[in-house]
Amino acid sequence: MIREVLLKGICLIMMFLVIQIQYSCSDTMIMEENDNTPKVTDAFAAQKTMSDELREETYDYEYHTNITQGNSLDDLDRYAAETPDEYTESIEKLAKYLMIPAENEIHKARVIFSWVAQHISYDDEAYNKGEYGATTAEGVLKAKKAVCEGYSNLFSSLCNASGLTARKVVGYSKGYGYIPGQKMGESDHAWNVVRINEKWRLFDVTWASGSANTSREGNIKSTNNFDDYWFIVNPREFIFTHLPEQSSWQLLPLAERLNITQFENLPYIRSSFFKIWFNTKYIYDNAKSGRTKQFAISYAIDYPVKITKMPSSLEIADSKIYNLEIESSDASEVVVINNGKFIPFTKNGNIYTLKYKPKAGTLHISARFRDEVEYSTFLKYKVLKGQNI
Repeated sequence: MIREVLLKGICLIMMFLVIQIQYSCSDTMIMEENDNTPKVTDAFAAQKTMSDELREETYDYEYHTNITQGNSLDDLDRYAAETPDEYTESIEKLAKYLMIPAENEIHKARVIFSWVAQHISYDDEAYNKGEYGATTAEGVLKAKKAVCEGYSNLFSSLCNASGLTARKVVGYSKGYGYIPGQKMGESDHAWNVVRINEKWRLFDVTWASGSANTSREGNIKSTNNFDDYWFIVNPREFIFTHLPEQSSWQLLPLAERLNITQFENLPYIRSSFFKIWFNTKYIYDNAKSGRTKQFAISYAIDYPVKITKMPSSLEIADSKIYNLEIESSDASEVVVINNGKFIPFTKNGNIYTLKYKPKAGTLHISARFRDEVEYSTFLKYKVLKGQNI
């Protein structure tokens, strides 16, 4: 009972702390991720045991959009968003309604995930009063607000009522206020695993629900802002921010699983870093081995960008020539901004390339999208003088 109360209380705090790692419920993180520093004016123009089962299973590590490729997920998101209130009277009634457009297990999980993320708000009032609010699935469905335990309980209940097998997972997380290398305390977060097409998949519907700011008085003010990154997350990405108490729920092969000390020592990486398609296995292997201590700083942007050739480490050398390549169908221009100097990439269809030897100082990779006047920065590096990195 004491541990359960502790989990609820800490979980409440961690919504304040971690609802945004894409969305960590922090004023600072939201400014960094959503304002994606800097915005630059145009310089040119102005039933086995779970552990046994997981040991036997080989997981693929494709980026989650590859797993769901070809499904009409946007249509399911709209369907979930437009659910009439009359269908939210009970778990069973809502589950039955949500299953109408679902054609497979991914569809089932998606429409439930989308409904919870878009219709359940973070319980600001409870947090600001130091209370817990609703945590049971039925209570959350009625209140339409919750902390992480409530989110994950409702998501599990809807999945199970729809013929899926879902579990709540409890563990440690990294969010706002986290300092690299700091020690973890008690378990502070809850998320989910769902069995889809004979494989367990990772979900965090709390972090998918939105973001929040902190007032000067220290009160939380959340905003719903659906982020589907947290739907079917690659285990090698998820482990940078989530460590389950039960190691099997890392969904990693035994040889790759982390203990709590290794988790504490992992470099800090935002979800926006993985959204631009850095090679996940390479990043994870280099982080776990300690070969890379810091990775490039990433910022959230509104349009998809795919990195095909780009350094992943934060520190790069002024003695090297780098071949840079980016793919984007929405960019109108891509530039390097090195100590305030703009160097444009060469455009060939949707591919942008640049061969560049940087100057010591700071370097940003930025783009203008569609008809936007300002550049949005999505990567930042430190260029070291006289180093052979």
